[in-house]
Amino acid sequence: ADRITSGKSIRIGFANEDPYAFPDSNNQPVGFVNAIALGVLKQMGYDNIETVVTDWGGLIPGLQSGRFDMATGGLYILKSRCESVTFSEPLAKVTDSLIVKAGNPKGLTNYEDIATKGAMMVTGIGYSNIEQAKKAGVPDSQIMQVPGQTEIL
Repeated sequence: ADRITSGKSIRIGFANEDPYAFPDSNNQPVGFVNAIALGVLKQMGYDNIETVVTDWGGLIPGLQSGRFDMATGGLYILKSRCESVTFSEPLAKVTDSLIVKAGNPKGLTNYEDIATKGAMMVTGIGYSNIEQAKKAGVPDSQIMQVPGQTEIL
């Protein structure tokens, strides 16, 4: 806050999380959460805004290290995250879904099925569904974490 009130730029970190926050072809911030954040800051009179593109797993560490002042994107509000960062009021509510082979040959419908039917779960680094899957009994050996949505698919 002292850095911002002294006239230095407000740094916003975001990952490639369409439709929330992602870079366009010129690496400029787009997505509905970026639009809200930038609009609110401009209404508050801040025009010295710098954006920092990072990977998903770098959002919270970037806040903690001071690499940026705020992060935009589809961050789920989790108790474990609230211990290290402060969240705004929620802007959206989303749920998880499974992407499976055509015909769903293993009959996967939930995290428990992943655990008991020997399936591999691929998800993003630091995504909230890791915690949910572990609570449902999915062991670390069945969870592969990758940088983001593109790698998941």
